[in-house]
Amino acid sequence: MNKILHHKTPKLRFPGFNDEWDVKKLGDLLEIKSASRVHKNEWTKSGVPFFRSSDVVAIFKRKVNVKAYISQALFEKLTLKSGSIKKGDILITGGGSIGIPYLVKSNRPLYFKDADLLWAKQSDHFNPFFLFIFFTSPKFRRYLNSISHIGTIKHYTIEQAKATPIAFPTLLEQQKIAGFLKGVDDKIAGLQRKKELLEKYKKGIMQKIFSQELRFPGFTEPWQEKKLGSVLVKNKLRNKYQAISYVQSVSNRQGFVSQADYFEGANIASKNTSNYFVIRKGTFAYNPSRIDVGSLAYKSEEEDSIVSPLYVTFTAKAEVKDKFLFDWFSSAKFMRQMHHSFEGSVRNTLSYEALAKMTIMIPGKEEQQKIAEFLTGIDEKIKREERKLEQVKQFKKALLQQMFV
Repeated sequence: MNKILHHKTPKLRFPGFNDEWDVKKLGDLLEIKSASRVHKNEWTKSGVPFFRSSDVVAIFKRKVNVKAYISQALFEKLTLKSGSIKKGDILITGGGSIGIPYLVKSNRPLYFKDADLLWAKQSDHFNPFFLFIFFTSPKFRRYLNSISHIGTIKHYTIEQAKATPIAFPTLLEQQKIAGFLKGVDDKIAGLQRKKELLEKYKKGIMQKIFSQELRFPGFTEPWQEKKLGSVLVKNKLRNKYQAISYVQSVSNRQGFVSQADYFEGANIASKNTSNYFVIRKGTFAYNPSRIDVGSLAYKSEEEDSIVSPLYVTFTAKAEVKDKFLFDWFSSAKFMRQMHHSFEGSVRNTLSYEALAKMTIMIPGKEEQQKIAEFLTGIDEKIKREERKLEQVKQFKKALLQQMFV
């Protein structure tokens, strides 16, 4: 048996359960198979959902993606050959981001792409949610790494799935574990929904503010339309004498981050950083080829850093408050202009020159301050929910480490 599973009892158990867990290969406990081939020209825009690995990954990460379907007639023809998916079955990604599970929650018609996904049929040996959680556990992730010669593998095959070792207790203990962890998952989902609702609320309220549909009491002065370039100052300060060694990157969601952390310890900075831009408190930066996915940051920390010369960096003049401008970059007004200002035939790129030609409506400084304070209040609520969410996720991670063998 695989050396990773040499312990037969977990560190953390519910009272009353003392027996050792059994250890077997998945293929000895349940049927693992694939689907019949479906060609892309047989996909439709509606009908029976047709899952690919991208669909399973999107559901697992609570993301939205473009769905695919097949006709009811094709579905009935295929299920005569391969059988139909039932509630409690699990689909597992076999390509791309491998080993990601999806627990089938109903008997509604569903089909999937062969090779992309593996089909683990429900078995009397397992509580379905227990098996689903196994596929998310650190134990299983380590096993995936262990069967790779280069640290990662591009495919998780049916034969590899059948050979996967699993330690499991009685159905009664499985049910206890599954029920408890389902409660933790429900808590995570609830916090995620609350965070998403706050983000949606902020997005909606920002559109009303920046379109002047909503204004705070006491402010009636008309906003002034200006070219963005007239209120920005392009940053030209370079790390000429290489006096600054702290290299940062711009992430899509976290703003400025340590480059070493962002690239998991890899040092991708040039040995000579004399042409890197110096980033001081109050500086904006964006990746001109990734600004459309949120790669824009504002430096609020005191510590100076440097970024690659590939970034566009600038500061705002005194007439526009930094927070007002930073939130404006997330508004529909900016997004529309950005998409009309892209350059490049292969990849959308936004140069500083194109940015400077955009227009922005600017209120008086007192109204800017009021807007900034209001939106900051929403940001703080979102951050509180993010912290709660991260705490529960870490709690679940610790549980998975100790509740599975």
